[in-house]
Amino acid sequence: MAREAFVKWDARKPDKDQAAAAKLFEEACNDGSTLGCAGLGIRYLDGVDGTGMDYKLALKHLVAACDARVGRACNGLGYMHQVGLGGVEKDEPKAAELFRSACDAGELRGCSRLGALYTDGQAGLPKDPKRGFKLIQKACEGGYMFGCAGVAYSYLSGLGVEQSGPSAEKYARDACDADEGMGCWVLASRMIESKNPEAVPTAAKACDLEFAQGCALSGSLLFGHSGYKRNFKRAIPLLEKACRDDVAGSCLTLGYAHRRGWGVKRNEITSDRYFKKACTLNDPTACKELR
Repeated sequence: MAREAFVKWDARKPDKDQAAAAKLFEEACNDGSTLGCAGLGIRYLDGVDGTGMDYKLALKHLVAACDARVGRACNGLGYMHQVGLGGVEKDEPKAAELFRSACDAGELRGCSRLGALYTDGQAGLPKDPKRGFKLIQKACEGGYMFGCAGVAYSYLSGLGVEQSGPSAEKYARDACDADEGMGCWVLASRMIESKNPEAVPTAAKACDLEFAQGCALSGSLLFGHSGYKRNFKRAIPLLEKACRDDVAGSCLTLGYAHRRGWGVKRNEITSDRYFKKACTLNDPTACKELR
């Protein structure tokens, strides 16, 4: 029952049915299934279709299921410690420990998250991009498509592995086809190198999938960057979305747009507001533009 529920919970639309999955999780947990309790914890952590979160109940169920070595529960519990939810203090080393437990139990999300921590040298772990790449690659090879997007980015940037554009494109395309926003962003970044006109819609797809850098990239291209045709009317909303998600470069571009009347009415007050936000996000150019 619990495994059936996770299939419904994790499925892509139109097969995704979180409401039905939540009921199955509760029934399974009440019948003594630790996997069902893990699902119930995830249900309270994520909410049903984004609503009805209850972090205290999530913590209760995830702790019990993680103690029983259910990897999905340890991963969810690790996230709670990483961010500081449900009354637990933010504790990144504890989060890393839980992600490791999740990965050891076969939970690919835990492998991917632990890999990211090694790549950046966070949560008290040594900075080790090669080790990070291997963990992210393990997640990808197991079928976790966000991990494949991470592999694509690693190949694109040469982070923990020898840089390879073709390899980046291969993994990015697979991830993008699976509706992973980061994969679409990496794919669009590769397309720019050959001036492929599909770069704009591909980056826009990343934006639609709530990957902020996709909004920034598609907006930048529509602003005429990298030799693409300008379309200020389409660019401005994309840049605004990226800026709301704290992409400094998009806030900077919006500052110039409002100062010079590019696609919007000139407005110095609005311009300075965008420059100020970009400056608080550590963009030195924006700081210089403030008056």
